[in-house]
Amino acid sequence: VVYIFGAHERQVMEYTGTRLTNESVVLDIGANLGHHGLFSANAKEVHAFEPNPAFRPQFDMLMQENKIKNVHFHLFGLGDRTQDAPYYAPTGDNHGIGSFVESHDESNKSAGSMHIEKGDDAIALLGLPRIDFVKIDVERFEESVLAGLQETMRRFKPTIIMEYAHGDFSSEENFRALTKGYTAHLVRANTPVFFFFNDPTCRLSAFDPGRARGEVLLVPES
Repeated sequence: VVYIFGAHERQVMEYTGTRLTNESVVLDIGANLGHHGLFSANAKEVHAFEPNPAFRPQFDMLMQENKIKNVHFHLFGLGDRTQDAPYYAPTGDNHGIGSFVESHDESNKSAGSMHIEKGDDAIALLGLPRIDFVKIDVERFEESVLAGLQETMRRFKPTIIMEYAHGDFSSEENFRALTKGYTAHLVRANTPVFFFFNDPTCRLSAFDPGRARGEVLLVPES
């Protein structure tokens, strides 16, 4: 995908960039190798959270090669409590499927324990005056991340984009409770046109939590 489109989920990342300004403060939760951090570098500052130390060298190299100094790497994940938890690392070429959820991908292998900080506590320690945008890509750990960011969401009301699959949450009711005060939209890109072509433009469509799978945009209600 990276070789063909120039980056993973390029259309979604470019769409994300249109929602940022040079005053925006961004949280990149599940930073992986740094592609989303790179596309968010036009913001004032980006705080990237990634528990897997194997990704740190390539992340740093990507930022250095692009002369980016406003993206800050934090070597831990975010969740609903502070703990060291078993982590299951990818074994193939897809580096983006590592997870704290053992059943996420059968090819993942145990990589020991990695550190998680409760989201609200970690954000409070950073002392940020504002948070405008949050990206969450944590391979079926999204429910725990949202649960740990409830005070941050109430205080700053950031726009949030995240991966979503209805089976990854314990219930539809819990998803709605964790996103109270937000309106959810499904983000669609590369929509088929006349069977042979794709329209790469990102569009927002109706969100059905019982059926949706893909990127979801959570917009704070006024």
